[in-house]
Amino acid sequence: MTKQNVEDAVEQYKTDRDPREAIFQFKRCLVHFAIDDQQVKFCTKLNSQKSWFLPFNKGFNDGAGNPPNPSGIKTDYMWKDIFTKTQLTNILENYAQVVDKGSKQIFPRYHQLAVVNALLKDVKEKGIGQRYLIQHSAGSGKSNSIAWLAHQLIGLEKDGQNIVDSVVVVTDRRNLDDQIKNTIKQFTEVRSTVVHADHSNDLRQAIDSGKKIIITTIQKFPYILESLGTEHKGRKFAIIIDEAHSSQSGRTAAKMNTALSGQYDPDDTKSTEDLIYQRMLPSLSLQCRQIQIHSGAHPQEVLYAQRYASRLTDYKMSSGL
Repeated sequence: MTKQNVEDAVEQYKTDRDPREAIFQFKRCLVHFAIDDQQVKFCTKLNSQKSWFLPFNKGFNDGAGNPPNPSGIKTDYMWKDIFTKTQLTNILENYAQVVDKGSKQIFPRYHQLAVVNALLKDVKEKGIGQRYLIQHSAGSGKSNSIAWLAHQLIGLEKDGQNIVDSVVVVTDRRNLDDQIKNTIKQFTEVRSTVVHADHSNDLRQAIDSGKKIIITTIQKFPYILESLGTEHKGRKFAIIIDEAHSSQSGRTAAKMNTALSGQYDPDDTKSTEDLIYQRMLPSLSLQCRQIQIHSGAHPQEVLYAQRYASRLTDYKMSSGL
């Protein structure tokens, strides 16, 4: 009716809303939404023209925006889902955070909320023994999604029993290892919940002592695969493999292949997921006590999803830009 859209709302926040007013002050307000009948954007810190608004859209056809809605306007999911008492309390309890010593406020984007909730729901219904692939786009906040998922998996229960005893997050590069470690640690109030395994012995000790969230690299992970299916066959693990596809070239691939198979073949085209699954087959077939959750942002992820279509549920995680 007014012919204004989401960009007008964003501009109004930037020009007509004083961030010094109590209601607009940083950490006084959880999130600021700009909504029209087509798109949604949000901001966690108003700062006049420097205010940074991100999309809060569902995404459509692997791209921007929201899908057509035959029963209403495209953005009615906001009040039908996001603004419900159940979802708001879920966000407050499990997602919204003030981190970096109070300098940064985190609120989940729609695709992050959707993918974590979908995985948790499926794991609760089906239990241990499932495999999943999360396809994410660059800049989609993958590290935060992994952190939220890891923390909520260890608290997931069915019939009063924990579904998962420990979560092992596996990365394939040191810089990713540090990034994931810092992100997961900043989302917990109990520091002893999260352990970073710098060496293979640290990894084994963390598993033996029953630590809840364990972060390690692909080079150390093979040393404990056998024990997951033998020494710890009574325990239940969720294994989150981050950016595993990227170990496909050069010395990184050599190290990864050597670590997982004991030998290096320069012509080998197997992905890290392939090799991990190959090494885990004996314990999976005997005990089936693991959940595997793979994360990738590479064309190969599509082939991987097709290759394991019979035993892997595929979740797409686009940024909704």
